[in-house]
Amino acid sequence: MARREVEVVVKGPGETILGLVDRSGRMLLLRRLVVSGDSRVHATTNLPLVLQTHDGMAEVVPVAVRHSPRQALTFDGREAAAFTRQRSKEVGASLPAVRRSSREATSASDPHALRLPSAAERPIPIHPGKRARRRAR
Repeated sequence: MARREVEVVVKGPGETILGLVDRSGRMLLLRRLVVSGDSRVHATTNLPLVLQTHDGMAEVVPVAVRHSPRQALTFDGREAAAFTRQRSKEVGASLPAVRRSSREATSASDPHALRLPSAAERPIPIHPGKRARRRAR
């Protein structure tokens, strides 16, 4: 059975922005992780490699959108860029499109602001799941 998630380890203090890009190069999800403490601190999180969308299941590529130069970042124990290259090949995503999507996510004039696709760019809506639909009622 194919892997369903990737373990991300961030070593060192600072802010990290992680993204999930589909095979056509659209940024579907951004996750912000802030690590505080001395240089020995680290944080671990998991990112899905498949997302449920209105159009069905979408295989995605994890990408480090932005992180502090003081931080070391690994995906499943491998250097983040190497993992992203491999995963792009696995899902048939163009590596230049993945990189472009990552750059565009932070191309706003404010270096701390994130840019998400506009409605005109037809983002793929992600199903909120049964729990969120129940809460919305």
